[in-house]
Amino acid sequence: MTTKNGLADNRINCVKRIGDGIAICTASGISIYRDGRFDNSISKILGTDSNSVMAIDHDQKKPSVFWILGKNWLGEINDGKFRFILKGFRFNLMPGMVMHTYLTYDQKKRIYFGNDQERFMYDLNNRILLSLGPSNGFATTGCSNVFIDRESNVWFPSFRGLDKISDLRFQNYFQINGLLESEVTAIIEVHKGFMVFGHNHGITLFRNNVFKKISFQGQSEYRKVYGRVMDICKDSSGNIWLASSLLGLGRMNGENIKWYQSEKSQIFTSVITSQDGTVWASTQSSLFKIINDELVPVTAKNEKFNLIKKLHFDLKGDLLIATADGIIKYSNGEVKRFSIKNHPHENNIYSICDYVNESELVGTTEGLFLFKNDSLSRINLNDFSITKKVFALMKEPPGTYWIGTNDGVIKWDGKEVRNFNISGGLAGREINRSAVMRDSFGNVWIGTDKGLSCYLIDYDSKDIPPSAGQNFLEDPNGNIYDLHKPVELDAFKNTVTFHFNSLSLKNENSIEYRIWLEGFDRKWIYTGTNNTIRYTNLLPGAYKFCYSARNSNGEWSPTSYSENIIIDKPFYKKWWFQLLSFLIVSALTYFIIKYISRYRYSSILEKEVKTRTKKLKESEEKLRYLYDSMAQGIVYQDRDAKTLTLNAAAYKILGYDPSDLVVENLFFNNDLKI
Repeated sequence: MTTKNGLADNRINCVKRIGDGIAICTASGISIYRDGRFDNSISKILGTDSNSVMAIDHDQKKPSVFWILGKNWLGEINDGKFRFILKGFRFNLMPGMVMHTYLTYDQKKRIYFGNDQERFMYDLNNRILLSLGPSNGFATTGCSNVFIDRESNVWFPSFRGLDKISDLRFQNYFQINGLLESEVTAIIEVHKGFMVFGHNHGITLFRNNVFKKISFQGQSEYRKVYGRVMDICKDSSGNIWLASSLLGLGRMNGENIKWYQSEKSQIFTSVITSQDGTVWASTQSSLFKIINDELVPVTAKNEKFNLIKKLHFDLKGDLLIATADGIIKYSNGEVKRFSIKNHPHENNIYSICDYVNESELVGTTEGLFLFKNDSLSRINLNDFSITKKVFALMKEPPGTYWIGTNDGVIKWDGKEVRNFNISGGLAGREINRSAVMRDSFGNVWIGTDKGLSCYLIDYDSKDIPPSAGQNFLEDPNGNIYDLHKPVELDAFKNTVTFHFNSLSLKNENSIEYRIWLEGFDRKWIYTGTNNTIRYTNLLPGAYKFCYSARNSNGEWSPTSYSENIIIDKPFYKKWWFQLLSFLIVSALTYFIIKYISRYRYSSILEKEVKTRTKKLKESEEKLRYLYDSMAQGIVYQDRDAKTLTLNAAAYKILGYDPSDLVVENLFFNNDLKI
């Protein structure tokens, strides 16, 4: 397809899908190919000075809005009207080289554009153009394209690898971007668009997106001492006050600084203005206020404090002093001390801010505490508590609290808790106690040990939680089972290992998991970043494996459930084995009982025979006695007249000796007569 088919120009710079059509950027304008036809009406809107178009993108929420890149300009078409956003810049193209030019709108008021040699980001809200290259941590100065995934990660492919921006809610600044130093110790907004940042050896003025550095070297006779800016405030006259450690208390008018010192050895730690406009300041061991441009001690010389760290006026106008020994309340010249007995770390207080019902949140070495009714206690609301060091506290109306810790910052509105740290885009790990502040635009500035972060509320959106990935089961023999399908295991494979993961490209190394094996566990088990867990000797039955993942900002994914996992009963617990066993046992029992019965019957019968035999013998002996003792002779014969026996009397009558006479022959002798 060429100009003969209606294309605006045969010199094509970029092709991109726009809605239901395809936008073709050419040297003579833009052609939209839709329904087999070219529509060149957008080219007429651009005008003669801007017809050469390098790249295009559109607003998905507003189809009539287009973002267009030319050779030296960036423009917008909105409802058929064109306007320049940027004009006059020029790419540093190398002669004779063909570049991949791109433009991508992130749907969040940021435009990424450039080519193989240069890469830019334009902030539509703040109207800031930033060059993205090695100074910002990128592998190279340019890239060939920009891709934004479902989690709003921005990917930049180049000849030197792949760069990624995961969190756009933070705009970070470092020394290389214009700060005097990367570490920011204190922050104040003088007025809308004018910020002052404190450092270890000076301050940085940030006015209308332009940095200006002011070093303390040469500021006073104490120029060689430690001048870390511990706190900043402003008075009703517009003066800026700096509590700058051993350098003293500084009053800044314009760019001139006047220093106040009471004793050279004192370290100034905090400065604040009261409701009546009086400036109060503290060193580690004393309290002062400015009266008639003089630094005047408020407490008597014998009233010493142990390491004052921060000053705060409560809603009643009383001055609360954060020290290493608890809270001190100064009211109408009276000093009252409040602490927790025998808990020195809990009494080591860094910051205080207003809470609800005339109470205050208190940051300590041991976490977040509540100061209410002149008493300190650990805060624990709806399972929310903090046990790590809390350095900074700031209340954002109407009731959101920013809590700076030794490992990132926490945003808490009384219900939802969000954690931000280095992996979530924050410039550094440790938050300095006077370096959290909300500006007039609603952005929150956070000073860390490694750099300055600006939380841009317009670019913050709730993170998409990780989605469920692969999960499978491994039996003792190393066999793998897909948990998206029902699983049946033998009884002797009841020691299993579950493997699970989640799909997330936002700080993927910090994804944490919780698991629950239905049928075994009674509650969630938190495994941290470990994505395997082993169960041993599971009983026969039905189980389901459940798990959920959360990203570095605390967003939990929906729970993922496996199909049924059945661990079979051992053969000796199955019905057929139990029935067979019952039958065998029954048969054995029957034969044993029968044998025993027979044995018992035989024993009884034998005993009875013996008894009867005995009785018969006794009866026979009795008859034999009577037979032998009778005086009459008795001879017994059978039918054949054969003599069977005869008694003693018969022997005697016959004249025979019983030992000589053979009874059987008695009657074979015809001479024998009885």
